[in-house]
Amino acid sequence: MTVFKGSLIEAGQPEAVAQASDAQKEQWLLGAQLADLDARAQALAKLSSDKQESAALTAMETTLSQGADLLGQLSYDDQPKPQIPAEYSSSAVSDLATDVAELSHSMSLPPSGDLKQGQKLAQVAFQMNFDARTALEQTEKKQAASLPEPLHGEKAASMNSAGETDGVACISDPSMLVNTPAEIDGPTAESVSLARALDRGYALDYVLQLEAARGTSAAASAIEDQRKELNDQLDRLRSIWTEGCADLRLPAYQLPEGALKNLTKVSSAASDDFASALLTAAGNTDGQAQSVASSVAFEVLYSNQSSKKPQPILNLSSSS
Repeated sequence: MTVFKGSLIEAGQPEAVAQASDAQKEQWLLGAQLADLDARAQALAKLSSDKQESAALTAMETTLSQGADLLGQLSYDDQPKPQIPAEYSSSAVSDLATDVAELSHSMSLPPSGDLKQGQKLAQVAFQMNFDARTALEQTEKKQAASLPEPLHGEKAASMNSAGETDGVACISDPSMLVNTPAEIDGPTAESVSLARALDRGYALDYVLQLEAARGTSAAASAIEDQRKELNDQLDRLRSIWTEGCADLRLPAYQLPEGALKNLTKVSSAASDDFASALLTAAGNTDGQAQSVASSVAFEVLYSNQSSKKPQPILNLSSSS
């Protein structure tokens, strides 16, 4: 949706805009920002003579286009138009990558209560960020490494009457780890998404323990290093919660039938589940909770991208 200010405003805003919430308008305005960045990326992709850089810019353009379509767009005719590059320069690529990464860092939308929608928004933010790094790595590797991480938001954590930071509330029912009510409010979405991330992290840790116990001593040593890093990440996620919440470990200890015969496959699937749950948590939280969840998600996804053939975070086939 694109709406222009001016004559339409004088006659009254279109009904769809006039009746929209501030959060919805914020989402549409963000979509318009993505569309502007998309236009710059598309132009630079055509102007670049380097095949790898052009491919990276095209991938960025695709992500930005899909993100704009997902969010919708609201723009006004008195806003400055995007400066579309007329000729190629490495500084133009650097500026674009920085703008994309910074926007992915500051994207801040209140939890909608729709876990899938929140996850999709997180996928857009993370894919934007990784695309920016990939494009910039072609010429400025050090600068690419210094780009800000995605989804740290702009809202501070809430404070209680004692001046202490409030944690995320405990989930009311352990069955919410598996079954999600048809409608949940923002705070419940936050609790459920973080609980599922912890649950999937504990499940991965359990499978890794089994792998270490059944493998060679050399393999066990590498797995224990992996577990040490994982448990540090889980401790950070755990710190978001208020005191007194249930441990949430026991539901994770449910292996699929025949899992012991192929633990490598099971641990790989558990790792993917953990990454997916972290993205959902990052897209359904705000404030300090989002910063912590996003930081852990970035570590996990960046490690996956670096250690094996990079996998797209954003599933383009499911954009409809």
